[in-house]
Amino acid sequence: MKKMFIFLFLLFISCTNTNTNTDTIIVDQEDYFEIPDSLATISTKELIDSIREYRYNNPEKAKLYTNALYTNATQQKSTPDLIESYFYFGCIADIQGEYTNAISHVNKAIDLVEKDQDSVLRKLYSLRGKVYEQYGEDSKALTDFNNSLAISKKYNDISGEVISESSIAKIHRKSKQYYEALKLHKKGYKISTDSSVISDYTRNSIIMGLAETFLKIDQLDSALVYLDKGLKESILTKDGEAESYFYTYYAVFHFLKKEKDIQNSLAYLEKAEKAISNLQRKDPKRNIEVYYYMAQCYYVLKNYEASIDAIEKAFAIIYKENTKDISNSIENNHVVNNQKTIKIAETDVFIPFEYIYLVKQLVTNYKKLGDSINQTIYFNIYKELKLKNNQKHHHLSDMMYHLNEEEELETLKKLSQKELADEKKVAYLYYLLAILCIAIILGYIFFKQKEQKKKIAYAALIQKVSALEAKSNTSKEKNNTTTKKVVSITDEKAASILKGLEKFEAQEHYLDENCNLRFVAKKVKTNATYLSKIINTHKESSFNEYINNLRIQYTLKRLKSDTQFRAYSIKSIAQEVGYKSADSFTKHFKNQTSLYPSYYIKNLNKEV
Repeated sequence: MKKMFIFLFLLFISCTNTNTNTDTIIVDQEDYFEIPDSLATISTKELIDSIREYRYNNPEKAKLYTNALYTNATQQKSTPDLIESYFYFGCIADIQGEYTNAISHVNKAIDLVEKDQDSVLRKLYSLRGKVYEQYGEDSKALTDFNNSLAISKKYNDISGEVISESSIAKIHRKSKQYYEALKLHKKGYKISTDSSVISDYTRNSIIMGLAETFLKIDQLDSALVYLDKGLKESILTKDGEAESYFYTYYAVFHFLKKEKDIQNSLAYLEKAEKAISNLQRKDPKRNIEVYYYMAQCYYVLKNYEASIDAIEKAFAIIYKENTKDISNSIENNHVVNNQKTIKIAETDVFIPFEYIYLVKQLVTNYKKLGDSINQTIYFNIYKELKLKNNQKHHHLSDMMYHLNEEEELETLKKLSQKELADEKKVAYLYYLLAILCIAIILGYIFFKQKEQKKKIAYAALIQKVSALEAKSNTSKEKNNTTTKKVVSITDEKAASILKGLEKFEAQEHYLDENCNLRFVAKKVKTNATYLSKIINTHKESSFNEYINNLRIQYTLKRLKSDTQFRAYSIKSIAQEVGYKSADSFTKHFKNQTSLYPSYYIKNLNKEV
């Protein structure tokens, strides 16, 4: 505990010292490296391929190939190859956690770049920005990422643009500019579907950014979508680093749920801690965030001692990272090749993003434990950190003053919700268009089938009308048939009524709109009841069916033979054949023919 306090005090003094100059780095002139026989005949391309292959899983071996690349470039006076060697020295130093060494090499590479070669600067600025960001130098990192982005746009380097914008989005996230971060990540995500342009590593990084940003603005459903997708893809592409991040974010997700699932959060944090320890690229700084979340989980469980233990683990990593650079500079032990050393004029202090929150959590833990002494000690450190505005770590003070800006977060939530709503509207529109297209296709098929049925019905109807016309033309034969039928009827009264109906039909009295049962009974000189029975028995239909059949048959024949009649409106035709309304006429016409009168007339006109 005493050691932790001393470290915190020294760290506080370091980060409040405004007179430090972190950019002064003195480097001795490099000497030649004696290339081993096994590397003497390897081409520049083969050397670079080997560096890329070993830089993560075997940095020391990668450094041998980089030394060979550097020596060849120096002997051959090849500036492009020399720039490449400094770039990979910087990469390896970053992998090994040597902050100042990495920055020094990138700076030397940048100094060698000529104006007509500025496309090379893209990856140099990107690497230096990444190193700055890891050590809390967000202002410098943002400048480098913006420079990298400008160069990528200049040379239409889509991959470079996505990488730069993803890095800028990370800075936005740390500054609580979540809406800007989302825009950049979503843009990159759309492009990342093309694996020929964007690598799996970069795509996984973009999905991580989306998941983390949605977690920050409490959009848990959206966050879960990208968490599931990201973990699946990181496992599939064997990206262990991304996998470890997703475990951490799953822990945050369970912590932020309405019904907190702390045990599940701790389980995922343990997975993350294990995954980080198994990475080929050893970077203990990654566990600072894990321990920070563990401290919060234990606090919710009211296990304040365990929360303090997690914070002490995080402080131990921070302490080691800072004393590493100090001891190395004192011992003059930053070896680049066999004879090269770097003298550091001023040591950079590593203060991670979570540092202010870790101190604050300590204050809260000691308050819960009733330890007023430690509570006061850490509260004073926390208070001073908030009040001091150190230029080097200005992002900390900016965040301190915005810790409780709920209004900004609420505004962002609303904007994000509106964007999600707009996306849903677009999705619904696509669904609607798809349904409409299907409906149109089905409607067209239905229409064609219906038209085919109409054609069949029309052909059958024409045959029927022709038969009716033939029957009318052979009235004599019809009379003979009727006579035979009458003769077979023994009831003289019935025969008389049927004779009267025959006359009624011949004189077309059924076309009278007042034609009803009593009207017809009067015409055939009988009563309505007896007439109805005769029609039911001998015409095999009700009275209304009998009259409608006569009218529609008349209409069919006349429409076929009378072109002038076909020119009438449906309403006029209906009135002409005894109906009081066009709707009634149309209904009875369709019931008998399966066609609308307009369709029948239209096809008759086509045959003219």
